[in-house]
Amino acid sequence: MCRVARFLFFSSACVHAQDKQRDTDSAPLREVDAYPADPEKGYGWEKLWAEQLYQYYREDYGLDTRIVRFHNVYGPLGTYEGGKEKAPAAISRKVALLEDGDEIEIWDDGQQTPLVHVRRRLC
Repeated sequence: MCRVARFLFFSSACVHAQDKQRDTDSAPLREVDAYPADPEKGYGWEKLWAEQLYQYYREDYGLDTRIVRFHNVYGPLGTYEGGKEKAPAAISRKVALLEDGDEIEIWDDGQQTPLVHVRRRLC
């Protein structure tokens, strides 16, 4: 039998209430902003329920748990091209491929929120 002493759960910014993620003038998100709950359907709810589960394990069984909420992360195992990459990876790829004097086209109005669904061409 394995005895786990500590557990780290990787959650997501998608647990935060959707109305707090749509307004570009809202204050930065805090942990308490996940409640009252209205996370992104599916993925957001799954992450929020899992956070609660690990908090119960901490309270009921004394398991040393930690929860971190990531916001738009990427890394060596993330998609770099192909249409499913995250914004930082897509922009990094486009910049890396620039030749002297080239430009890249970026869509949106610069007022990003975690739940940006509408894209407008600026250039």
